[in-house]
Amino acid sequence: MPEPGPSDVPGRTGRGRSDRSASAPRNDGPFRDPHAGREAERYADPIASREAILQVLAAADGPMDADALAAHLGLDAPDRRAALDKRLSAMRRD
Repeated sequence: MPEPGPSDVPGRTGRGRSDRSASAPRNDGPFRDPHAGREAERYADPIASREAILQVLAAADGPMDADALAAHLGLDAPDRRAALDKRLSAMRRD
């Protein structure tokens, strides 16, 4: 049996966007980065890893802007938000 395509998965359309209108992630629990240890070894003041950011965005019911992502990750301080902006720019570039 073939694997389901994007339009065969509940809550998904063939365009890669969710049918749901809300953009908040479905999991309301505390955010946990599976790569936090690696990030702590690399950076003095680590933020969420690329993988964790992608996980949060994938769990969201729709598009999520940088402000909503920063709030979900708990990056309220200006320096933490600037670090997130740099990471998102790098992710776009790569």
